[in-house]
Amino acid sequence: LLLELEEKNFDVAFFSFNGYMQIPYLDNRIKLLNNISKHLKENGIFIFTTLDRNNPDFTEFWKEEEVKWHNRTDNKLEQLGDLIIEDSNRKYYMHIPDQTILNQIMIDNGFEVIEMTKRSNIDKEKESVLDFGDDCLFWITRKISNE
Repeated sequence: LLLELEEKNFDVAFFSFNGYMQIPYLDNRIKLLNNISKHLKENGIFIFTTLDRNNPDFTEFWKEEEVKWHNRTDNKLEQLGDLIIEDSNRKYYMHIPDQTILNQIMIDNGFEVIEMTKRSNIDKEKESVLDFGDDCLFWITRKISNE
């Protein structure tokens, strides 16, 4: 169900649980940014989370993925950072962004990054929460006036 929302009506938009990363294809992620921008007031804030492809704990994994990427034989995945993850019950898509590239995408699509910080820098969480998920990045961005 699509809601008819008035443009430039919101001060803040929040997209949690790494939802941005689960949108397949860069064009679709850019459509999302354009839609959010359309509904934010001037200088509106957009907060979202992603995993951190620049995390030093995963340097070797991403080196291997880059080699696989350049040697791929199918075109199911559009960009380096695109993954199809399979577990015993399902298969799902995820895009793990590079901070520098995503920062530029944000700028190119009318947002400035005010702050980007790890979840662990915001609050100390229980072990059960830490065991459940990675130390994702919180992106706090502002819609840049285009008028």
